[in-house]
Amino acid sequence: MRNLLVFLVLFCSWVSSSYAATETIEVYFLPLHEAVQAVKTQLSNEGKVIEINSKRMLLIDDKPAHIQKAKALLKRLDQPEAQLTVQVNIEDVSDLKESSMTGGASISSLSGGWVQLAVGQQLRHASHRSRYQLRVSANKPGRIETGVVQSFNREMRLWLSGYGVVQRRSVELIPITTGFYIRARLAGDGLVHVRIVPWMKRSSQSGLDDNQDVLIGLGSNATPAISDSYLRYNANPVSKKNKEITIAGAATELTIALGEEVIIAAVDHDAKMLGEVLLGRYSKIGKRQFVMRLKVFN
Repeated sequence: MRNLLVFLVLFCSWVSSSYAATETIEVYFLPLHEAVQAVKTQLSNEGKVIEINSKRMLLIDDKPAHIQKAKALLKRLDQPEAQLTVQVNIEDVSDLKESSMTGGASISSLSGGWVQLAVGQQLRHASHRSRYQLRVSANKPGRIETGVVQSFNREMRLWLSGYGVVQRRSVELIPITTGFYIRARLAGDGLVHVRIVPWMKRSSQSGLDDNQDVLIGLGSNATPAISDSYLRYNANPVSKKNKEITIAGAATELTIALGEEVIIAAVDHDAKMLGEVLLGRYSKIGKRQFVMRLKVFN
């Protein structure tokens, strides 16, 4: 009798694990399509998963053992994204000595024509400070706008023309809006990896532009019954949005400690030209340097 009971228990366990079951799983943070792909890695060849978008749920049909594996995997993956605060101070420094920009002990070179100054290095006579603070999800870009600048000299205009923002031979002063995309992700052991990509675009004009309908007066008509005559210009304007252009040549990235402030300076190539454009709104007396103070914390 005892052997019979043992056999029945084992048989029932085998039967229950062999037949398919159906369960629903709620997905809180992951995109549903990513959750589906993760679940599929745990299902048998006969298993099925269906997205229920309106309720952010998955309907899973498979053997119970595979469903339990899928639920365990989703529990590990379906977590809220880390939120980080990025603090950026942009400064115009007038006495960053050449000696401080040389020597491996003082700085470390970064991509895009930037350098990272040594921790604790003091920069005096900084002016025109601008402070920005972003709250971003890990590995998703935040955006800051530094304001509108104008190109004043031939070298700047030549550089800007390479990005299609202005025309090389034009003498028109085109307002240009600039800024930075900043992406941060945790890198373990109290570190965070930061990527900075500058952008720029032609600013929207506050007055009349080529896309607006303009009426040009032709003077009063001699016949009082007819109103003043006008010539209609650009009667069917086409709206054109000015797209932001990423300055890939001045993009840079670095890994820093959470909560520690670092200073990076634009010293070469596109980064240097970008710095000159950004500082061009101010009177340039003596040697000027474009620097960014960067700090990331939870």
